[in-house]
Amino acid sequence: MQTVTNKLKDFSGQNLYVGMDVHHKSWSVHIYSDEFELKSLSQEPDVERLCNYLRTHYKGANYLVGYESGFCGFWIQRAFKERGIDCRVVHAADVPTNNKEQLRKTDKVDSRKIAKGLKNGDMNFVHVPDVQLELDRQLVRTRLALTRDSTRCKNRIKALLKLHGIGLPAGYSSSRWSSKLLKWLVSVDFGSESGSIVMGSLVSELECINGEKLKLERSLKELSEGENWRAIVPSGPNDQFVLRFQMPWPPLLKNKQARKILLVEIRRVGEAPKYICSRASRFELLGRRPFASYGPALPTT
Repeated sequence: MQTVTNKLKDFSGQNLYVGMDVHHKSWSVHIYSDEFELKSLSQEPDVERLCNYLRTHYKGANYLVGYESGFCGFWIQRAFKERGIDCRVVHAADVPTNNKEQLRKTDKVDSRKIAKGLKNGDMNFVHVPDVQLELDRQLVRTRLALTRDSTRCKNRIKALLKLHGIGLPAGYSSSRWSSKLLKWLVSVDFGSESGSIVMGSLVSELECINGEKLKLERSLKELSEGENWRAIVPSGPNDQFVLRFQMPWPPLLKNKQARKILLVEIRRVGEAPKYICSRASRFELLGRRPFASYGPALPTT
């Protein structure tokens, strides 16, 4: 592919494909036209600056910008859209690559691959949810993270007790620890003040985590009582939250086992799997819509 220097001032009617490799402190940008590689540059992470550069040096062109999904989320895509430039988010695993590019992996190479993929039209794009849905997802994900933190804290407490040959009282081995059990844990005599301090710190941490988790659950309950909420599947409230907010298009699963497998996958990876696992694929979906083609959320009924 020939690289040319931009001497033209008017690119009216031409298509430009802009690949970006985004990082915290800099963006690597590569620009293709239908025929040439035009430019490779590095700049600060500033959407306005890149928009001004494109409109100044490639005036009148049709721009298509793309970058890999990651820690930056979707704010970059929304910022380009507000400025009238089409921007797409690409799944990192879907970017076409070859062995040479894998061995010589740099920011410049990555941005070039994205621009080339946009030009060739051989990439699938990630569905960009609206801001409200994305924020609602954070409620669910933060609650799941706090649940895991609570489990870790309980495991540390049980490990401390086991280390000193102390067992939990009968009837308190379940995952739900009552305030009575927490008071008993604080009162355990380790024969040393250091042991009591450690146990008190762990119990305080657990109480703090449970308190924050309760706040999130109340917020989710309030959200579920809003006008835009509708039940997805006949399951518990926590599963409803996961299915409703983690999936742009919630499938209606007939089989409880299929629904259970899907929920486990969502909790494991933090999002809905692209394809349901082989074990669950035997179960019929009412919507008969493949997971690869998620679209906007269904309207409330």
